Amino acid sequence: MMHAHTEANRGAFIQRSADHAEYVEVFGDIDLVNEAEFRESIATAYAVGRPVVVDLTRCTYISSRGLHVLFEQHQRSAKGMLRINATPQIARLFDIVGLTQLLRVSEPRTSSPQRNDDRAVDLHGRPT
Repeated sequence: MMHAHTEANRGAFIQRSADHAEYVEVFGDIDLVNEAEFRESIATAYAVGRPVVVDLTRCTYISSRGLHVLFEQHQRSAKGMLRINATPQIARLFDIVGLTQLLRVSEPRTSSPQRNDDRAVDLHGRPT
């Protein structure tokens, strides 16, 4: 089952089920305009009761509000229930602000985004 949330063409959040997890795929920007929709998408995924993977590999911008939503969701979830797939640029941002110490952040091995998160590596190039 897929759920799509969009707001003024600024970003889209698509939830899908696969590989024993719930995925929230982000397309475009995450900012103050669509923060509530982003939070709702993750909460809907958590309601299923499986681990949640937030795929930011197609995210073009994430504001401090988007980072706060991820931190907030991490605090509310059980350990290991939230995983982030990110581009190298977004993964670097997570590292700079200290979120890689709290969240499980992975980068795709190839330059093209992968829909299957088993091809992810950590910030040091090791398979996750």
